[in-house]
Amino acid sequence: MEYEFIFVDSSLVVCRTFGVASVQGFVASLQALTSDPRWRPGMDTINDHTLLDASLFKASDIEQIANREGEYSGEIGQGRAAIVVGPDSPTRYGLVRMFEAYIEPLVEAKVRAFWTFDEALAWLRGPDYSLPAELREKLGRPAPEAKTEST
Repeated sequence: MEYEFIFVDSSLVVCRTFGVASVQGFVASLQALTSDPRWRPGMDTINDHTLLDASLFKASDIEQIANREGEYSGEIGQGRAAIVVGPDSPTRYGLVRMFEAYIEPLVEAKVRAFWTFDEALAWLRGPDYSLPAELREKLGRPAPEAKTEST
């Protein structure tokens, strides 16, 4: 599983994932994010999983990820996490809804599933907010420079 972080401003970061989903990959990405010097507890995140292959995930994997992320409650803080699954993925949407149920009692952050990036952005910043053009362009690229769970 690969991931990249795009810090939009001092209160919003986009976390994009690619490849085959793994529990270890999710834990590694959270460790990398919360140890990044730009990260602050309480930041809002858009977790874009539209290009992530989660076809092999089971309920036990989702529960394990939630439990591991719960260990980072203090580092995560009280922000909001919008999780984007893509418009044609009912299975991924269901997995994220399951994650919401598991994570809710473990962290102070609010977590919510979205079909599209624009819906997630509107929830976090309001319907009139627009990302700068250079960020929109970067987010439209299918092959980012990504970190992997082994780096």
